[in-house]
Amino acid sequence: MNKTILIGNVGGTPEARTLESGTKVANFSLATNENYTKKDGTKIEQTEWHRLEVWGNLANVAETIIKKGDRICIEGKIRTEKWEDKEGNARTSVKIKVERIELLGKRREEVEAKAEQEAKQDPKGKKKSLLGETKESNVAFEAGKNEGDLPF
Repeated sequence: MNKTILIGNVGGTPEARTLESGTKVANFSLATNENYTKKDGTKIEQTEWHRLEVWGNLANVAETIIKKGDRICIEGKIRTEKWEDKEGNARTSVKIKVERIELLGKRREEVEAKAEQEAKQDPKGKKKSLLGETKESNVAFEAGKNEGDLPF
């Protein structure tokens, strides 16, 4: 099973683009931290950077909602890409193909409040909010169940 769960801080506002097929893709980074103490008492903080890739409707949500510095939890799959650079050298990069994003902390509260406000402003209740589903004070966004792994 290829499943990754990460909790960290967004390194930059997602950069989204629309492909010729009309499918949207967004890319951004996530920093995760690990703190530990060595035997000699030295405290170590290690930061790991992860490249995230989000497709389809979830890319719309990422572009609209996610901001630099946000604390989020993501679930996704590890993807390794191999290619040759301009000089013919073999290169490899690792990305996380995100399938679920959950806002944490203050931004979660802000988005929940905005979702409630949107719901109150729509008297018929038919407006489908871009904010996704709200559950037990967690705002979570998931990729559509019918979206495939490949955008083409």
